[in-house]
Amino acid sequence: AHTDHGYYKDLMAAYPDWDAAVAVSGTIKRWLGPVAGRRPMGTIVYGVPIADMPREDSCSIRIQITYVGRIARVQKRILDLVPLVNTLAALGIEADMHIVGDGPDQNELAQKLQTTGSVRVVHHGGRSPEWVEAFWPMIDIAVLVSEFEGTSITMLEAMGQGVVPAVTRVESGVGEWIDEGVTGVTAPVGEPETLAHRIAELAADRKKLAEIGRNSWTRVSAELGLDAMAENYARIMNRMMARDIQTRPSLAGVTIGDWPVWMKLQTEDRVGEIAWLRKRLIEAGYRSIEVGTPTDASDAVILTGGHTDPDEAMVRSWCAKGVDVLWSSMIPNGGELAHQLRLLVDKGYTRIAIYGLGQHTKKFTEIIESDVYPIAGFIDDKPPESGLAFGRAAVTPENAMREIKPDCVLLSSDAWEEALWEGARCLRYAGVHVQTIYGTYSESWKAEQVSG
Repeated sequence: AHTDHGYYKDLMAAYPDWDAAVAVSGTIKRWLGPVAGRRPMGTIVYGVPIADMPREDSCSIRIQITYVGRIARVQKRILDLVPLVNTLAALGIEADMHIVGDGPDQNELAQKLQTTGSVRVVHHGGRSPEWVEAFWPMIDIAVLVSEFEGTSITMLEAMGQGVVPAVTRVESGVGEWIDEGVTGVTAPVGEPETLAHRIAELAADRKKLAEIGRNSWTRVSAELGLDAMAENYARIMNRMMARDIQTRPSLAGVTIGDWPVWMKLQTEDRVGEIAWLRKRLIEAGYRSIEVGTPTDASDAVILTGGHTDPDEAMVRSWCAKGVDVLWSSMIPNGGELAHQLRLLVDKGYTRIAIYGLGQHTKKFTEIIESDVYPIAGFIDDKPPESGLAFGRAAVTPENAMREIKPDCVLLSSDAWEEALWEGARCLRYAGVHVQTIYGTYSESWKAEQVSG
């Protein structure tokens, strides 16, 4: 379990056919323990290269700062680097800000984060691990502005070289390795200006900067070498192999691993699809498979995605009895998306907007382009410049009410559904029903309205 986020909690609970567990922080260990049950479990933080000695002061008049990692707004909050740099410039700090990495928001960051006043910005793009390892000794401070982490590898790599970490105070990982002002500096999530002031203090006190760098190196060098990580994994594997391993069937191979195989078949033969699914389930270890409704002896049920689908409460009751549920229509005729669209139409919605234009939506192109459902348009945080997707309007959440006028929004993402839920807050506030597929999330804005 490498990230402290609801998506990963759900993932580990949904596919339980594993025999041991590893948490990368104490925070993750607290929620992973109940999921692991009696299975062997340990906390193993990443092994990182450790320098023989902490780096020397760069002796440069200009403080050397870097962000190393994925260039993404989701989780990494990469655009928070813009106000951070602007604040440093306003304070008159002479600095070089190095951006190392690539990702979905790389172009946007390059446009918005540029040399400003006394702060020179250098975009290096994606680089090899060897390049980054050779790069660390030239750096004074490593910055992270993430919303959540497990235990940041970049933070540990920097500390392993004697580079001072300046990071957001996420719940997982940071508190276990950074003592404020001793082995690093922190600021609350979403307060890049605060983090900039902490960096400015270090830029003005190079002796303190060097001291924190040495302390951070000492902190990780005592525990986090690659050899130590390998030994820890060997111990937990020995514990695992000493047990009688009890495996159980899993839907993972059918719903994930075999997706490309079925997509190549592109059959409309429902009987053929059911037969194919039954065969794959038997290969996965299931022994009593029903279609439509399980019996007392069933360990799996295939649902055909018709208008008589069981409701959510019924499906939960089956799962509680140990029956795994597979939607036949997920391969390839619309699946989760089509099922929810059918339910929304049955409830009387006539202008449905789909929020999310990523891979999850694209794999259902056939159902979207069929015009079977009243899809009024699409919503995305970064819609196409043309303003169109699948021949319909594609707009940001803020513009959806004016340009699409949806009476319902369906979230379309398995990996980032919770982020889309937050992005749809303005639509929920406007009274639009927002439908999820995979999770259930609280209406946090209502609590904010009451407290406000």
